[in-house]
Amino acid sequence: MLKRYKYGIIYYQRFKTNKNWKKLGKESSLIIHYEILKDRNILMRNGHYFIVGFGAGSCKLCNSCFFPCRQPDKSFIPFEGTGVNVKALMKKFKIDLKFPVNKNFYRVGVIFYD
Repeated sequence: MLKRYKYGIIYYQRFKTNKNWKKLGKESSLIIHYEILKDRNILMRNGHYFIVGFGAGSCKLCNSCFFPCRQPDKSFIPFEGTGVNVKALMKKFKIDLKFPVNKNFYRVGVIFYD
């Protein structure tokens, strides 16, 4: 499916781990999520209508997930949940994602568009 898109933008950011892992996990996902939403809207206003975005980690827009989704126009499937080897992809850009997470971790999301 991804071969159908002509362009892509990778979003990534490094975060330092802290004792409040649950809060940091949510906040770090949302930082990338909102950037993807903002840029998706800009791309659409500029005539790019064939767009797909994948978030950095699971969607964290709502406190509880519901089916059907309450915000389908804003939610994203996690990039790592698509079958793409995100670790190998980022290594091509000289970014080494290390597991298990120790002092730092990365969040990675992406937009593909026409």
